[in-house]
Amino acid sequence: MNNFWGTLYQALSYSGNCIFVLINYFLLSCTLFVYLFTKLKRVNTQWWIPTLLATILQVLFWFLLKVQGISIIWNAISGMLLLDYLRSRKGLDTKEKITIYLVLLFVLAGDLYFAIIAPLITTIAHICAILLGILLRLLFRGSKQPEEN
Repeated sequence: MNNFWGTLYQALSYSGNCIFVLINYFLLSCTLFVYLFTKLKRVNTQWWIPTLLATILQVLFWFLLKVQGISIIWNAISGMLLLDYLRSRKGLDTKEKITIYLVLLFVLAGDLYFAIIAPLITTIAHICAILLGILLRLLFRGSKQPEEN
């Protein structure tokens, strides 16, 4: 059982790397914020299903591949977010559009930072996670257009 808790600690805390913790949990919070507090939660009523599946995949990677972190989750959500934005931008108000732009810009900055400092496999994983989010979004539709203001 010690191995379970040790793996969990290493994965969630980035082995105690405070900078990685701050960046990753900030990006996860930002991407979740959009679905919790904008009209996109009505556009993509099933946003939580791809998010849950990405989370399960991330946890499997912790135990099977001994990877750390939560970046698969926030990158998958950002892929879903990008697709939802492109599909429904006309029904969003200016504040929501700016919020989404900023969140996607933060995600891009985070991915660029990790592309510079981390091994190439990290960048490949981030790109794959974004594509996973897009694919999962296409599989779980649950959508309608947001109401006009």
